[in-house]
Amino acid sequence: MIKANEGNGKLNLDRSMATQALASAFSWFRKTTADDARFAEALTPPQCRDVQESIIDGNARIPEVVPAVAENEPRRLHRERASELGDMAAALAHEVDQPLTAIFSNAQAAQRFLAQTPPALGDLQELLAEVVADSARAHAIIRKMRQAARCEPPETSVIDVGSLVREVVRLLRRETQALDAAMATRIEASLPPLRGDALQLQQVLVNLLLNALDAVHDSACEDRRICVCVTTTANREKVCIAIRDHGCGVDVSQFATLFKPFVTSKPGGLGLGLSISRTIVVAHGGQLWAERNPDRGMTFHVDLPALAESMNAQI
Repeated sequence: MIKANEGNGKLNLDRSMATQALASAFSWFRKTTADDARFAEALTPPQCRDVQESIIDGNARIPEVVPAVAENEPRRLHRERASELGDMAAALAHEVDQPLTAIFSNAQAAQRFLAQTPPALGDLQELLAEVVADSARAHAIIRKMRQAARCEPPETSVIDVGSLVREVVRLLRRETQALDAAMATRIEASLPPLRGDALQLQQVLVNLLLNALDAVHDSACEDRRICVCVTTTANREKVCIAIRDHGCGVDVSQFATLFKPFVTSKPGGLGLGLSISRTIVVAHGGQLWAERNPDRGMTFHVDLPALAESMNAQI
């Protein structure tokens, strides 16, 4: 049976032996690495130096050390926030690129019309109307981004899909004409409406159609064809949009990474269009996927839930 004082004596002896051992180890380490500043700094951080001094002084008290996770938490949060802001900035740059490019192109055309003798005022008025519309669209995109950054709920409305598709085709008519391409639409009659953010869904269609135009850029003239087909399922629960091009398509490796952010085959691309588009479609309860056509080119499919007939009747 160990008495209390015997136990305390053994504990004190163990502490003394441990202290001496640790002091010897630190002394040896200090002598061995004295000529190498890298070891002194890298392997003897401030907390270890405090422990070393305490042990050498004969005091085995270990100072309280704040866990590394707690120390790095503000830095981790800062890194995550910086990453989010970077992603948002890249997404903003991608989404406003098309309306800003259209504004620039129309402004250049307006200068040419003004330089004519006499000035082509009729064409100039049309161009200025498009500049105003594109400016409003760019402003709306920026406003949507700010709402998302503030975690504000999206603004939704009842959407006529046929009208939405026709408007996007109209927006891109100059890009289509510049490529000498043909963009056809087949829109089923009496489509059920959707409920969602019209501007976001417009951006999805703009991204997909711009990709289709890029795909047929180097094709023969007869293959610069894009078809937008809008239908509904038999039960009228979904509206289906298919965008088919006759471009060169993509190989297997490219197809596997189509929707990954910051992955692109375009020389000046950001690789965000499809990633952003899929995020928007999924947020609307839908699906976005791609297929390689049997002959040539790609077809992108967008399925979106239709507004229920009962809700539509109430509206």
